[in-house]
Amino acid sequence: MNMTLLKILKLVFAIIALLSGAILGCSFFNALKDTYTILERLNDDNKVYIFGVFLGSSIFSLLIETLISLRINKPQLAIEINQQGQTIQKATVTRFQKEVKDTKKERSEEFDKSTEESEKYFMEAERLSKAQQYKDAVINYQKSIDNLPTMSAYLNMGNSYDCISENTHAMYAYKAGLEIVEKRNDDGFKSAFKVGMGIVCYNKGDLDNALKYYKEVLVIDKEIGNRMGEALVLGNMGIVYSFKEDHAQSLNYFKESMDISEAIDFNIGKATSLNNIGNFYSKKEDDVIALEYYQKALVIFKEIGNREGEALTLMNVGNAYFFKGDFNLVLEYYQKAIVIFREIGYRRGEALALNNIGNIYRNKGDFNLALKYYKEAETILIGIEAKIQLKIVQNNIKKSNQS
Repeated sequence: MNMTLLKILKLVFAIIALLSGAILGCSFFNALKDTYTILERLNDDNKVYIFGVFLGSSIFSLLIETLISLRINKPQLAIEINQQGQTIQKATVTRFQKEVKDTKKERSEEFDKSTEESEKYFMEAERLSKAQQYKDAVINYQKSIDNLPTMSAYLNMGNSYDCISENTHAMYAYKAGLEIVEKRNDDGFKSAFKVGMGIVCYNKGDLDNALKYYKEVLVIDKEIGNRMGEALVLGNMGIVYSFKEDHAQSLNYFKESMDISEAIDFNIGKATSLNNIGNFYSKKEDDVIALEYYQKALVIFKEIGNREGEALTLMNVGNAYFFKGDFNLVLEYYQKAIVIFREIGYRRGEALALNNIGNIYRNKGDFNLALKYYKEAETILIGIEAKIQLKIVQNNIKKSNQS
C-alpha cells in the first residue's frame, strides 16, 4: 500500500480514537463531580469551551505531525538538466542517509559498520561527481553499494555513467536499482530510474524505447500525484519527438509541460519548457520568437539562481544569433556562458561553448583561431571522458586542418 495512504489512514484512526477518548472523558468528568466540588462550578458553556480547546488542539497537532511526516518522506531527489536539455533526478545526501536509516535489517554491530563504510564511499562519490570526475565517482558508488546496496547509490552511479557515455553500464545501474525499488515499493525512485533508462535509450538513438520508459514514468507520476515529475517527463518526451522530427507532437508536449509547471508554480519546469519551446521555433528558423522564449527562460533561471540553466540558455540565445548571422552577438553570449560554466565548474558546458566559438571562427575563415578553441574543448572532454561530444570536436578539428 502507498505510504501516503497509510499515513492518512493512521491520521483518520487517530482522530476517531481521540473522539472516543473525549466521549469517555465526558463520562468520567460527570463521575468525578461528586468527589471534587470545584468541578460543579463549571457551567455547560465552560465545559464545551474546555472540551473544544482540548479536542481542537489535539486534532491540529495530529494534522501538523502527519503533514510534516508526509513532506519528510517524499523522495528528496534533486533535479538536473543535461546537455540535451532533458531533466534527470539525482539522490541527495539527505535522501541517501534517510534510506540507510530506513533499511529494515537488524542493527548489529557489523551492520552499523557497513552503513558507515557505505556512507563514506557515497559522500566521496558525490564529491567526485560534483568535480566531474565521473570515472572515479562510479568506483566509489560501487564501493558504497558493496557495503550496503541503496537506491540512491545506484541512481547516482547510473547518472555518472551517463555523463561519460557508458550507456550499457548506466542501464545496468538503473535496472539494479529498480530491483531494490520493487522490494521497497518506492514509486519516487521507480520514476527516477525509468527516466534514466529513457535517457540511455535516447542517447543510443532508440527513440521508441525512450518514449516507452517516459510513458511509464508519466503513469507513475500521475498515480502518486507527482505533478513536478509529470511536467519534467513531458518535456523529455517533447525532446524525443523533436529528434523524431514530429515537431507538432513535440510542441504539444512542451506546452503541456508548461501548463502544469505554471499551474503548480514550478519555476525550473517553466524555464525548461520555455527553453524547449524556444528550441522548437529555432529549428523552424523563426529566431525572433525563439529569442522571446529564451529571454523569458533566462529571467526565471536568474531569479531562482539556477546558474547551469542560465548558462545553457545563454548558449541557446547565442545559437539563435548564429543562425541570424550576427556573429558579434553570438560571441558575446557564448563568452557570458563560459564565465558561468567556469564559475560553477561545469566542464562539459564550457567545452560545448568553446566548440561553438570554434565554429564561429571556422565560418569566418579564421581556421587557426578555430583550432585554438577546438583544442581547448578537446582537452576538457578528454579529461571528463565525454565520448560523444569528443567525437564531434575532433571531427571539427579534422575539418579545420583540411581547410
